[in-house]
Amino acid sequence: MNPQVLSPASLPATVTSSFLAQAAHDLVSRYSPEELSDLVVVVPTRRAVVYLKNELAMATSAGEALWSPRVAAMEDYMVELAGVQVEEPIALQLLLFDILKGIDADLDFDRFVGWSGLLLQDFSNLDQNLAPANKVFEYLSQAKALERWELSEAPSPQSITGAYFKFWDDLTKVYHRLRRRMLEQRVAYPGLAYRLATERITDQVKNGTTPAKHIFLGLGYLSKAEFTLIDVLHRAGRAEVRFDADLFYLDFDSPNRAGQHLKSYLKRWAPPEFGDFGAPTDLLRTLPRHIRFVGVANASMQGKVAGQLLAEARLQFPNSTVAVVLPDETLLLPVLHGLPPDAVPDYNVTMGLSFQSTPLFNLVDLLFEVHLTGIREGTAETGYGVPRYHHLAVNKLLSHPFLRRYQQWLDRQPAKKYHGLLDGVCREIVKRNAVLLPATELLEIGKNHPIIEALFKTWDTCDDIIAACYTLIDLLKQVYTEQHSAIEAEYLYLFYTLVKRLDSVFDCREQRLSVRSFRRFLYEQMTRTRLPFSGEPIADVQVMGLLETRALDFDHIILLSCNENVLPAPSVTRRSFPTTC
Repeated sequence: MNPQVLSPASLPATVTSSFLAQAAHDLVSRYSPEELSDLVVVVPTRRAVVYLKNELAMATSAGEALWSPRVAAMEDYMVELAGVQVEEPIALQLLLFDILKGIDADLDFDRFVGWSGLLLQDFSNLDQNLAPANKVFEYLSQAKALERWELSEAPSPQSITGAYFKFWDDLTKVYHRLRRRMLEQRVAYPGLAYRLATERITDQVKNGTTPAKHIFLGLGYLSKAEFTLIDVLHRAGRAEVRFDADLFYLDFDSPNRAGQHLKSYLKRWAPPEFGDFGAPTDLLRTLPRHIRFVGVANASMQGKVAGQLLAEARLQFPNSTVAVVLPDETLLLPVLHGLPPDAVPDYNVTMGLSFQSTPLFNLVDLLFEVHLTGIREGTAETGYGVPRYHHLAVNKLLSHPFLRRYQQWLDRQPAKKYHGLLDGVCREIVKRNAVLLPATELLEIGKNHPIIEALFKTWDTCDDIIAACYTLIDLLKQVYTEQHSAIEAEYLYLFYTLVKRLDSVFDCREQRLSVRSFRRFLYEQMTRTRLPFSGEPIADVQVMGLLETRALDFDHIILLSCNENVLPAPSVTRRSFPTTC
């Protein structure tokens, strides 16, 4: 199926005011200024926080001063209630390794890296759903005990199979030790923060302490911790819940399963009378709209088509609000390049650009490919470096746009010794008909230039990788500083912060990482890092991710990637732990 672009056609301004505008008017009308300042209003996203505060300002009478209520996104508020700081996964993985090393002195760090992130995520999910940890791990241990019965003889603790089953038996011990260490340091993974927040509110209510009045607006599916927190506050009379819901999903006689969670929430927490705000609407079946499907040849063309649709909507209705929604975040750059500057001078990007979508990530990926796909020479089985590099990987790396820009910069320098350096290396490889090239030979061909040393000098430990990354950043920085390329300079700065973070984390540790383990940690950091964009937070044109649209309303929506395996996304097949732990 071709990529699709879904766009409401030109419609006049919305028939009804937005959900958050109604919420703001309801709060201002029902609560005095003193009561309003004591409220806690919880919304789904940080973007909704900005919009609600703006609506509260607009709902206030001209010239009237008003103390705003505490407005927070659900995730931020849960962490605040817990009184902890959500720690970076890398630091938690190293803490987990220390704990497991105390249980199994023979634990190999490189093997541990392969499944430690998954184990932490499982611990986080367990806590976020308030599952009884001891019972869960007891069940897992008993399930693995049943597997042991199928063996012809009981595995010895020293065997691989014995180590595998012992790992499952020790999970309870690992979980409680990790939790204790995190609480001592006042850090947590997200799930533990959710559990602690729920326990804190529950204890306050049980002890007779009166929590602040809470208003929950526009929430969707809730985790067990979120559900419990709201339920405890609601039963104590300290919470109101308003859903941005439509009757199409709330018909109890309908077989439509999309609204099953909203139905249960509304049935449990709906006020006796909705009043002027909060009752489900029937806009999906009654509000006039026009939907247009546009098929394009490939994913990148969607950015151009989205820009054309946006220009058309803004031309016909200049004061309307438009959201360009990207279920696939890799389309952000094509969309930004496709926005017409004349028709859309001001817009706001809320989602940020993933570092994995930048050209610099591709350069780093090619660099690791060179060092990990070569052939080890002779008996040098160190487990780290690859002394010989394949010519195809080398040529692909040297052809990267970042390095070509550096070559152009070199060609403009007075010293002619390095003019045409990278092209000369590629030509010499072809001339020598070389398939596998030692690092020393590449350095000799490249005249021992620092860029060649940074790219091809053999990596033996993570210290070598970090040093190469620092050198590469310093050399490329000269190009983009001189050419005033802001976005490329920002890529380099973010990459520097990632490497610096890993350098500080692994400094002075006895356990040295292999190249593959270091790459895993670095890529995890890159996955979570986003390039921020600045703009008007409440501009009429917003570019955002799908989940960021919760509780927000727009006159026009341009929705990209309406394809299978994107909308909705496929379910992720979970990996099992390795048989050697």
